[in-house]
Amino acid sequence: MDYKVIYKRVYDVSKEGRLLSKNDLKAIFCILRDQYDFDIVCNNLVFSDELKNPSCIKFNGSCSFAAKHIELNLANIRNNAMIDTIYGTNLTMLRTLLHEVEHARQLKEVFSNGKFMNNSNDIDLLLNACSYNYLKYFFKKKSELTDKDIAYIKSFGFDINSKDYATLLRRFQKSLYTYAPNERMAHINSLSTLSTIVKHYDKRDDIIDTIQYELNNALLRGYKRIGKEICIYSPSYRFLRGMKFDKQIDNLKQLEDKYLSDESFNTLRMYYGVHVDDKFISEKQIKTRELKNKLGRE
Repeated sequence: MDYKVIYKRVYDVSKEGRLLSKNDLKAIFCILRDQYDFDIVCNNLVFSDELKNPSCIKFNGSCSFAAKHIELNLANIRNNAMIDTIYGTNLTMLRTLLHEVEHARQLKEVFSNGKFMNNSNDIDLLLNACSYNYLKYFFKKKSELTDKDIAYIKSFGFDINSKDYATLLRRFQKSLYTYAPNERMAHINSLSTLSTIVKHYDKRDDIIDTIQYELNNALLRGYKRIGKEICIYSPSYRFLRGMKFDKQIDNLKQLEDKYLSDESFNTLRMYYGVHVDDKFISEKQIKTRELKNKLGRE
């Protein structure tokens, strides 16, 4: 895709000394929607402007299949800009929109391929299907739960008749959100796209380094060390085990062995949140610390 029109709007608006307006963002959204043809699952862009608690899962934006829209929280985005300038805030708005567009593309893929939990020969589809299958339990009303849903939820020790049921379920959702593959892939893809745009049209080292720092952190997110070893549960496996998706764990292992066995795929393995060589993780951490020091981050 040629991002020149999108970048020119971001650059011109920033040069005028103003933030992207709702009309600017809607124009960019329409370009992306037409390019990626996801209007079957998402056909509108809406906004909120109330600063929410940072612990809220829907922080900067959300993509709702039920409402068929993307929502951007402009107050949160302004409060959490990658770079504290008008241009930096506008790039953060673009990154957030790109992130939610990735979710729209994921949803289109999942729903165009039928039943959520079917085994698949496509790692993206498998991980996205598991991710969105997990979400359905947290947004159904009690009256909508089937006997199968109730049995599954009870297997985690939740009593749906408890007055604290909703709070406990939401807390459980947040505990797995960090490892959810759909969030991981949307975060990495949006930053990768933003990096490509800026490297092509901007070329300023401080901007490029900032985006690369964010991208490195997104790749490292969820990989935990125990002593000198990488935790046996890499992010996507931690998610699947947390949700008791045992069949999908076996399926993912098979796909990993089939398509990602070569060491040259380490970055792609990090993108999917599967097992990665300890040396590669260490090298990525060193490069990230170097960028952090170069940027003067605390």
